[in-house]
Amino acid sequence: MQRVVLAMFGIPMAEKGKRLRRLMKFTFFVILLSLTLNSYLGLLPAIITGVNPSKFHPHYHIMFLLDRDAPPAYSEAGTLGLQEYLQLAILAFVFLWLLIDWRRRSKSGPTAISEPPFRSGRGTKKDPYVLESPPLLPAGGNALSTETITLEGINTNDIRTVSGPQFDISVVEQVTGEDLSQNDHKIVFRLKLEDRDPDDLDEGVYEFMLSFKVARAFHFLWLVTIDYRKGTIPKSVESKQPRKSSETESSVKVDAAISAAAAAADRQRAEEESRKIAAEQAKAKAAAAAALAATAAATKRQQAEDEARRASEAEAAERIKAMEAELEARRLALEEMDAKQREKEEELIRVAERAREIDFTTLGVAARSTVSEPVEKGATELSVGDTSAFEESGSAWVQDQDGGMSISWTGKTASALLGVSGLKRAFAAAATVTARDDLQRIKGVGPFIAEKLNMLGITTFRQVANMTPELEDQVNTAIEFFPGRIRRDKWAAQAAKMADE
Repeated sequence: MQRVVLAMFGIPMAEKGKRLRRLMKFTFFVILLSLTLNSYLGLLPAIITGVNPSKFHPHYHIMFLLDRDAPPAYSEAGTLGLQEYLQLAILAFVFLWLLIDWRRRSKSGPTAISEPPFRSGRGTKKDPYVLESPPLLPAGGNALSTETITLEGINTNDIRTVSGPQFDISVVEQVTGEDLSQNDHKIVFRLKLEDRDPDDLDEGVYEFMLSFKVARAFHFLWLVTIDYRKGTIPKSVESKQPRKSSETESSVKVDAAISAAAAAADRQRAEEESRKIAAEQAKAKAAAAAALAATAAATKRQQAEDEARRASEAEAAERIKAMEAELEARRLALEEMDAKQREKEEELIRVAERAREIDFTTLGVAARSTVSEPVEKGATELSVGDTSAFEESGSAWVQDQDGGMSISWTGKTASALLGVSGLKRAFAAAATVTARDDLQRIKGVGPFIAEKLNMLGITTFRQVANMTPELEDQVNTAIEFFPGRIRRDKWAAQAAKMADE
């Protein structure tokens, strides 16, 4: 019976002292304290020169600094002398040693060396150091690694023996020509495997693929074969040929295990690469689809804007054409007016003629329709054919050849305005209905200015609210108003609030 078992172990060791480093630190602080006492109290020089220390006081030093007379004992022993310069030199040497030691320990990385060399690996989790397999072990037996391993740049405090479920793996330090008793960053050892529970498994021959870590830095892989068959004691074979056969078989098994691990790692990398490529492709497809959708939406939006603009331009052109027909009729009626009335009418006609200069595509055209059926005086319903351009409620101007009047409504159907009020006389089917708000509610708009705006084709709050600075100047000129008055009185802002009411 053969089985392969994967186990994880961690191995660290006993702490080593830091005597030299501690001694250097202690020396540094002692010399620093000595120099401090000498500089400010003069105690050490007094002791060295045999002067009674009781003669030295802090105020003597202050007197000396102020160029005042101080006792002779202070001037003899209270200044720097040869012994102080010697202390400074020792202090500089100790400080330099500590600095070099600190830089060496902070920059040097951990290294692992084996004699004979490891079979393979780099000591990482994915590519551990592979150790030479020992010969077949009996149940409850132990084995030492063939390799003598040297670790440098590690903390030996991190090395300790940890028991696994079946085995204990520890380190056996090796004697070398180098004294490592004071070095807690280097260790030379061989690994020792001990089968702790020989009766824990069923009878058979087991192969254990042991994966473990040393000093939190290096990963190892060790293939061990143990015979758990009862009554079978492995014979001591002295001939070299059987041992070579066992070693060859073990080597083949290790190579097979390494190949299997490498193949698994390659498969994992291929799968990860495949998933990464698939994710990138999906992301690219999603981005392309989003870009296509955005382009389609932008194209559709642009088409809708173009269609709306063409419709506005056609509506504006139709409105200008209708206004020209009305102007022609008003010009013919000038001869029947008196001088004052004719002057006012001529000014209104002159304003209306400037409608061609106004950008009604931006300003908008007021809703307009014709009465589809004759309407009686006081009627509450007005048939206009199509009410889609009219608001749900509002006011309008009804006009025919006999004149016009202002009306209002409170509802609508597809072809009629409902809740109509203000019809003081009957109108024929040819009468026109134009949406018209009371522009005199805007501050700065009087009766005659409102009439001029209506003649220009501006009859609603929404149109006034749509005015841009350029349109404000155009309208200001068209109605022959004070320069800049529309912008100064903020007609557009006022009308926007009224349109939203």
